[in-house]
Amino acid sequence: HVVDLSANSTLSLDAQVAATQHAMQAGAEIIFQATLADGELVGHADFLRKVPRPSALGDWGYEVLDTKLARSPKAKFVVQLGFYSALLTKAQGAAPRQMHVVLGSGEELPYRCADYAHYLERITAQFLARVQGEITGTYPAPCDKCSQCRWRGLCDERRLKDDHLSQVAGI
Repeated sequence: HVVDLSANSTLSLDAQVAATQHAMQAGAEIIFQATLADGELVGHADFLRKVPRPSALGDWGYEVLDTKLARSPKAKFVVQLGFYSALLTKAQGAAPRQMHVVLGSGEELPYRCADYAHYLERITAQFLARVQGEITGTYPAPCDKCSQCRWRGLCDERRLKDDHLSQVAGI
């Protein structure tokens, strides 16, 4: 029993979330293009897969699967999966045990959600603080990507104004 929600992309965000919730409550085995939300946070997971784990839905719950063309895992995949899993926790009333990435090779890699949950909570809080305009104490420290960055001029100006140590030759 597969529910394909990909045609819902033209619907309102609330309608997309409701369609996902309806498919979860109906106990679909696989939900394709699920939309999950928690307040202002929204995610579009490639797949939700039904698992035999009790949740507010019944004797089942869901875990997130996301597909990638890459042939090896990357840290950003785990962050994305963790974000979707946090949204899924709210939607089903129970935290999933695992989250999965399916690589371009077809290999499926599972990750234990609890191993990444605290880190994800921290970076989500930092992200929201930044978006809401709170001062986060960052400084434009020089790095190996400066030559490629479009903000380089602003950062150079700031370091010059501050008489930053990076202005000393050879340091």
